[in-house]
Amino acid sequence: MKRYSEYRDNGIIWFPKLPVHWEIKKIKHFSKTLLGGTPSTANIEYWKNGSIPWLPSGMIKNDIIGNPEKFITEKGLKESATKLIKENTVLVAITGATCANIGYLKYQSTANQSVVAIQENKDIINTKYLYYGLLSQRMQILIYKSGGAQAGVNDNDINNIKIPVPPKKEQTAIASFLDHKTQQIDDLIAKKQRLIELLKEERTAMINQAVTKGLDPNVPMKDSGIEWLGEIPKDWEIAKIRRYCQVKRGASPRPIDDSKYFDDKGEFAWVRIADVSASEKYLFKTTQTLSELGSSLSVKKYPDELFLSIAGTVGKPIITKIKCCIHDGFVYFDNLKLNHEFLYYIFYSGRPYLGLGKWGTQLNLNTDTVADIYISVPSKEEQEKIVTYIDQELDKLDCILNQYEEQISILNEYKTSLINSAVTGKIDVRDYHIENITA
Repeated sequence: MKRYSEYRDNGIIWFPKLPVHWEIKKIKHFSKTLLGGTPSTANIEYWKNGSIPWLPSGMIKNDIIGNPEKFITEKGLKESATKLIKENTVLVAITGATCANIGYLKYQSTANQSVVAIQENKDIINTKYLYYGLLSQRMQILIYKSGGAQAGVNDNDINNIKIPVPPKKEQTAIASFLDHKTQQIDDLIAKKQRLIELLKEERTAMINQAVTKGLDPNVPMKDSGIEWLGEIPKDWEIAKIRRYCQVKRGASPRPIDDSKYFDDKGEFAWVRIADVSASEKYLFKTTQTLSELGSSLSVKKYPDELFLSIAGTVGKPIITKIKCCIHDGFVYFDNLKLNHEFLYYIFYSGRPYLGLGKWGTQLNLNTDTVADIYISVPSKEEQEKIVTYIDQELDKLDCILNQYEEQISILNEYKTSLINSAVTGKIDVRDYHIENITA
């Protein structure tokens, strides 16, 4: 894209060169800031039937701020530190995980004490340009970050952030350009995300079809009498899981935070729910290992054994590829007489949980509820064929999914680069008009 004809050196790491006619200003030189607050949650009069939007810092996600989820009353506004923020205001999150996130507020609202609002100054700054300008300067904000678990910055730090400031008319042109270009990119990302969702649905449907109907579409069928199974091949068995194994629960050494139960050189890994949630089909590593004493008080599992989470991310199956120990947030399948990968895919489909709750959050699972789940079972040979088929199909689908995810990553990087280039004068968009942008 076209560049400006002349630049000057600034000696500033964030924008070393700028067009010669641009200025550099600290936010405090052109605007005032407001710090939010939280009405006491102990006073129901501040919240019940409230009509004034109130935003926690978690709502600020480097994007246009979404619809409010919480509201306060007029009394809550008047009797607390929170303040009314006008529409079309730029917000900055200043603490915790969202520190330095930028948001653009399109409606009147209030916010909590972890949010700084930058008040409008129509004479000097276009607020949409300011929004894009701060998006490009998040790292400049983060250098002020300090503290412990809830590390952050303060409103004075925000006031001292420097941004490039072109003439007002030019700011408006840059903001309009970025509005249209980023919308185009966001629309493309949304389409790819929808394709990913559809592929994931296709993957789940394929697995469910294979583990309940088999691979031969012409095989005679029979009614299973079980809701989640429907019709199944005529020669498949129908039985509860307990027919094929004993469902048992893991165990934990107590108290679990006692250091004597852990050893960095221990033989058995210690499996937490988070380890399983972060893994796909197989468990290859955990963050802790148990001492000999700790492992003796838990349940030992060996490579290629299957277990299932019944706490946290409830209902997630996993096959371990390491020696490990599982606590009572898991159940395992002792003396399993099925292909363990076939049973893994049955659980992975999520369908056996119909009527038991929502997969991942609302299930109420224990050894008895898992053991009493009905499944349909083909011969051992057919189980192996089904597993091989599913693995091959998943490889194909995952390859496409990975391509889409990589494309989304590239588009996000391009969006970030485009914003930075426009608000630091690396490209000249003054001659761009809406018809040019949308063509």
